[in-house]
Amino acid sequence: MPNQNIQILNQMTTIIDEKVAKYKKEMKSMPSARFYSEKKILIDTIEDAIKLAESIKPSPKEVSELAADFKKLIKEISGLKY
Repeated sequence: MPNQNIQILNQMTTIIDEKVAKYKKEMKSMPSARFYSEKKILIDTIEDAIKLAESIKPSPKEVSELAADFKKLIKEISGLKY
């Protein structure tokens, strides 16, 4: 099960990376409703990835570091203003 969860976490990381990059690129031209709804979706998805990472036992060092990086990313995205 941990290997399957790590594979899922890797897939989530790829998706999050792509979506965050797209969001940051397009955010200045977004209508406010899209800006805030996509921000909420990104934060929720990242929180789900953190929960998955924290559920992996024993936790490889890379997984713990990824969870910490995701927490920093949430702070960064939360601070973005329209």
